[in-house]
Amino acid sequence: MSDPTAGHAPNPAAQDSDFWPDVALVALRANLHHCEPEWRLAPRVRPNHQIWLVEAGSGELTVARTQHLLEGGVVVLVPPAVPHWAHHDPRSPLQCYVLHFEVRILGAHAPGALAALPSLLRPQPSILPELRAAAADMCREVGDPAPEHVLLANAAITRLVGLLWSVNTANRSLGSIRAALPAHTRLEPVLAHIADHYDRPLTLAELASVAGLSPTHLSHIFRGAVGLSPFQYLQRYRMRRARHLLQTTDLGIAEIGRRVGFTDPAYFSRVFRRLEGMTPTQYRDMCATAA
Repeated sequence: MSDPTAGHAPNPAAQDSDFWPDVALVALRANLHHCEPEWRLAPRVRPNHQIWLVEAGSGELTVARTQHLLEGGVVVLVPPAVPHWAHHDPRSPLQCYVLHFEVRILGAHAPGALAALPSLLRPQPSILPELRAAAADMCREVGDPAPEHVLLANAAITRLVGLLWSVNTANRSLGSIRAALPAHTRLEPVLAHIADHYDRPLTLAELASVAGLSPTHLSHIFRGAVGLSPFQYLQRYRMRRARHLLQTTDLGIAEIGRRVGFTDPAYFSRVFRRLEGMTPTQYRDMCATAA
């Protein structure tokens, strides 16, 4: 294999300043509910995201004291760890999909990653069939532990959230979306700085300075948005770049470690094994065998 990164640590365009290339959605459970007339949802809190996609009926879902009227075609996003409760009109019982899922960034639970999406969406009728199809796919696949069903369920919720994001983007300007998510806006220069300088030592104080925040404040909003501390994100980002070099070059393990910010080859190997479950050499051999 050739070395496309000779001279300096790579900085290709694929290294986005955002964390979206590292986001994964994980389907947990899903159902299409046909609620009985006497149905009522008592106040509850869940650790994961939920999407309510209403097919028919009328009711009300309260999320953190914000009341949302439920009717056919309405979508409500319920964030993690937020109290919510609901009821409906017994004369017009609710029929709705309720989809539970997690958002993970570089493997860590990221409860704030979807904060730019509004809690209530009214998609255009033309997009509703796609949303319903994705919800039905998730209901069909989720819960089966076979790999193909797990992947299909995750793909279904990923598609559904992507469709909702496109609805939101079509309805709002990029500036208004960013204004609704100040924490994310503050993190953009930090993520860009990590992408540009992961090959050298980085301190929390330096990253906080880039964002114009105190180290304590940066750590707080970073963990809330990304689900990791800045240092944990940096370590996992370095491992992502190391995996790329192991797959695409013949560089030695020590040189790859140096290029992703580790001056001590033994420490690089220990961190790689802790995060990836195997040594760098084992990872390279696995990739070669798969190829």
